[in-house]
Amino acid sequence: MQLISNAAKFTKNGYIRVLATREQIGGRAHLVFEVTDSGIGISPEQQTRIFDPFTQVQADADRSYEGAGLGLTLVQRLARLMGGDVTCTSEPGKGSKFVLSIDAGAV
Repeated sequence: MQLISNAAKFTKNGYIRVLATREQIGGRAHLVFEVTDSGIGISPEQQTRIFDPFTQVQADADRSYEGAGLGLTLVQRLARLMGGDVTCTSEPGKGSKFVLSIDAGAV
């Protein structure tokens, strides 16, 4: 839900797509969730820090978004506790794609 909430927060006009699949990763069944949006995107420099606690993406100096900057940190930690991980690919102005995987046996 955090990934969908973030996509909605950073996508004013455009689309948000959620895809769920079951895949084999490292010989184990994983549930994989992809959340793709056409929002503001994340710069390469910001992508290196978005999973750090208390870090927020800023589109520009005049615009800030509510939140403590803990959502993605918690998503990553929970995913890892459940035998998976979360990754991000993004381009400023073109949107973002987050992929969350968790071990199906951990559910």
